[in-house]
Amino acid sequence: MGFFKVKNLFGFLVIVALPAATFAVTRPVCKCGPVSPESYTWNFSKEAEGLLKQVNVDAYRVASLADTVNSFDFEREYVSWQDDASLLSREKARVNDMDQKLCRLRLIERVLPANQKAEINSIEPAIIEATDTTQAAITYLARHEDQVIFPKYEAFAPEIAADAARIQTATSNAG
Repeated sequence: MGFFKVKNLFGFLVIVALPAATFAVTRPVCKCGPVSPESYTWNFSKEAEGLLKQVNVDAYRVASLADTVNSFDFEREYVSWQDDASLLSREKARVNDMDQKLCRLRLIERVLPANQKAEINSIEPAIIEATDTTQAAITYLARHEDQVIFPKYEAFAPEIAADAARIQTATSNAG
């Protein structure tokens, strides 16, 4: 069972089934590019500082989206599974952004100072958990859109929010 999208085509409503794979959270493959002359003078510490700040902002937004999904649990009579799907899709985009930034941080880590390496090491498990939990929520919702009131589904949002809070705490002093 996948997500459905309703389109208005020439005055007719058309329901299009989208497979759950459309919403899959994928881990980026980290690859080093060729060494360029600029890389010898690049300020990697400053780049890492910026990336960690961006991860902090992404984590704030993920936590906010997860809190919104969590608040739906108290208003289920007014909220549909499509509302959850929409928020989870936005959450997935933010989690993927954090994954890509983590990938870049891992590539430049060896030339960073110890404090930035420690921040990277502390955020990685939480980003991986947020990625996995978001994927699990999307997969569950795609298969059980009629069971969004069940405890198994309701547990995803607080878990994602907790992962995001850990990321925020770890990156609060980025710089």
